[in-house]
Amino acid sequence: MKSVIHNTYKLFCLVLFSIIIVSCSSSKYSIEYDENGKPMIVGHLTWEEWQEDAGWESYSAPTYMPNMKRANEISDMSTNYGVDFIIFAGSWCSDSETELPKIYKLITGAGIFPDKIFLYGVDRQKDEPSGVAKEYKIEKVPTLVLEVEGEEIGRIVETPKLSWEEDMLNILREYKFRERQEENK
Repeated sequence: MKSVIHNTYKLFCLVLFSIIIVSCSSSKYSIEYDENGKPMIVGHLTWEEWQEDAGWESYSAPTYMPNMKRANEISDMSTNYGVDFIIFAGSWCSDSETELPKIYKLITGAGIFPDKIFLYGVDRQKDEPSGVAKEYKIEKVPTLVLEVEGEEIGRIVETPKLSWEEDMLNILREYKFRERQEENK
């Protein structure tokens, strides 16, 4: 009898945990339309949802091939540090249309887990319902913020200076350097 109760309790906990995880990671976005009738996705959503609703011609960045050696370095460092990737983009924005597929091609190719990626669509005023874009003081899109334990360690705004790989690695290396300096004090 104890075994049945124990197994029922374990099943209950598993179901409850699954419900909590799904509700925490659920998307909260809407589609508004600009003056030209172009869709503006606003709010938190997944890349798959973005692709369903943005109305772009392509989401694959066919001419962009990430440097997989660099992608593996990004994967190792971001996993070691617990990096979150927070992305702000505009479905109405040509820079977002060009760069967002590259960002996703790189971070998914690097094996970054979906629970470490947070995508927010913003309107033309760089706003969205949750207020996260205002909290991060987003002025241009796309903006990729790298964060560790709630602290921003760097960001790439609109387009990278060198490349998505090199700019992300530079942020991660600088963070590693700062951490070592703190440890040596």
